[in-house]
Amino acid sequence: RVVGHRGTKTQHKQGNANHENVTAIITICGNGSRLKPTIIFKGKHFQSKWQNNNLICISENGWTDGESALQWMKKDFNLQTQEKANGETCILFMDGHNSHYSADLLEYCKGNNIEILGYPPHCTHALQGLDVVCFAKQKGCWKDEVNKREETTGRGVNKEDFAKVFGTAFIQAMTEDIILAAWKATGLIQFNPNIIKPEQMRSSEITSTKSTFPLPQNSPTRAIMTAFREYKFTNLDNSSRPSTPVPGPSQFPDSPSMLNQNLFATPFQDRMNIDPSLYPSLLTPSKHMRFLRNGLSSTASGSFLVKKTKATHEQMSRLIQNPTLETVPANIPRPDWSLL
Repeated sequence: RVVGHRGTKTQHKQGNANHENVTAIITICGNGSRLKPTIIFKGKHFQSKWQNNNLICISENGWTDGESALQWMKKDFNLQTQEKANGETCILFMDGHNSHYSADLLEYCKGNNIEILGYPPHCTHALQGLDVVCFAKQKGCWKDEVNKREETTGRGVNKEDFAKVFGTAFIQAMTEDIILAAWKATGLIQFNPNIIKPEQMRSSEITSTKSTFPLPQNSPTRAIMTAFREYKFTNLDNSSRPSTPVPGPSQFPDSPSMLNQNLFATPFQDRMNIDPSLYPSLLTPSKHMRFLRNGLSSTASGSFLVKKTKATHEQMSRLIQNPTLETVPANIPRPDWSLL
């Protein structure tokens, strides 16, 4: 029996909060067989209770790195495929992650008659048989085994349980029929390039890219960006200085003090048209900081950064707002691919 909200089609089950990265290197063979998976735990020291008739190693983040990939090639892949290869070249299709192609690993493969073929970038969704066929069933079997384990023991799956629970799901999922179907669905064995349809290799949807920030920037950030991009004066600065025509290069006197005096009597829009390469004093760090201070002092949530009085925790919690997700722009120009 499941107790949930009336009218809700999907009832979610609370899972174990004890989550950690664990990597399983899985290899399937063209004849429908499979190799024993290698499990990589996160940690610095190996514990014997983790082992349960599986090849297990450790890394600091629980992912595959250059050293673990080399050890997998030596102690796992090569030992399990030598007899199958029977002296012939062993072909290995492998993802294009850089940790899989270290110089030491390639040298070892070259000396042991192993040839590595890497999948092209962004094509594993169509060419990687494990992704296309096998892992979907693997995830279902894994979920069932985790539920059985939790119902039996009353607790979540820990490291000492992982090898047995994962191994049971792995044996159930990686059957000969599933493995052969994976090779056929990707057109690798038997080789059939017509399996891959054009729609599988089409470009990404236009709405998958955005030309703006993923989150709207808060007022202090916008003030800083404006200060270093536009050097804009505040309203008080503009209103406190009289407006005069824009001086040309010949109208500026040689005296720096006279230059600054004439410049600050010029409206902001006209000052932007003055070439800074002719007058380097326009871009001094002190002016940047003055523009920045004026911009921050005009914002509610950034004024405490330039004030001498210290901001309290109560003020901070009131001023700093939580960011909200920005919507995708409605009208995104469609690229003209014919220009290529």
